[in-house]
Amino acid sequence: MDRVTQLQLTLENNTSPGNRYVVGPGGGVIGRDHERADVVIGDALVSRVHARIDRTPEGWTIVNLTDGNQVYVNGTEVRRSVIHDGDLVRLGGSDLRVKLLKR
Repeated sequence: MDRVTQLQLTLENNTSPGNRYVVGPGGGVIGRDHERADVVIGDALVSRVHARIDRTPEGWTIVNLTDGNQVYVNGTEVRRSVIHDGDLVRLGGSDLRVKLLKR
């Protein structure tokens, strides 16, 4: 079984480059709403509830929760995608680098 139990997202641009966010095995929501998002991104182009990351049998996945805003993985627009170590996820004007954390 895969020993990767957490996923780290590092903000590479925006107002807080270098900020790191850890998503546990229960997954989490990314957005700008402090009450509904687990990973809060201060970017007006990010929806209040923009995307969800979950650990699935396929691996870590990201799902776009909006109709009006996009999610990109390595430059390709996706509605749902498996994400891997080193991938670049873009929401609004924010780039987040994926790092898989092993125990």
